[in-house]
Amino acid sequence: MTRLVAPLDATERAAFIAEARTYLRVPFRHTGRSRLGVDCVGLVAVALAKVGREVADRRDYGRDPVRDGLRQVLVDHFGDPITDEAKPGDVALMRWHEADGVPLFNHVGILTDYPLGGLALLHALHSNREVVEHRLAEPWTRRVVEVWRP
Repeated sequence: MTRLVAPLDATERAAFIAEARTYLRVPFRHTGRSRLGVDCVGLVAVALAKVGREVADRRDYGRDPVRDGLRQVLVDHFGDPITDEAKPGDVALMRWHEADGVPLFNHVGILTDYPLGGLALLHALHSNREVVEHRLAEPWTRRVVEVWRP
């Protein structure tokens, strides 16, 4: 599928990550899009908007990612998932659960560079009630199923 916008260049990728990091410790809020509260989709949307990349943001989703089509939104906006090695600034789609053998894609995060090497994950995490960044290690590596290059 053809993507709607050109990929971020190196400067834009760095600015995207830097902006997303300014949201660290901002409270998690379902469908939130501000520093008062943000969810995982909102974090990606507000950080991309700050670097001049408007996205087809939606706030009409519930908590059923299959019905709400989170994966399809990523495909519609960024095109097909990447097949090469993930790098900082990429957006990861994660599977949290499966229902009747069908994966439930219900979480996204921004890949960043981990200070001691490798990748980290920056995301608005409901269970922590805030935006967090941590090394991309188990169980997170197992949850990441596809990656897009914004």
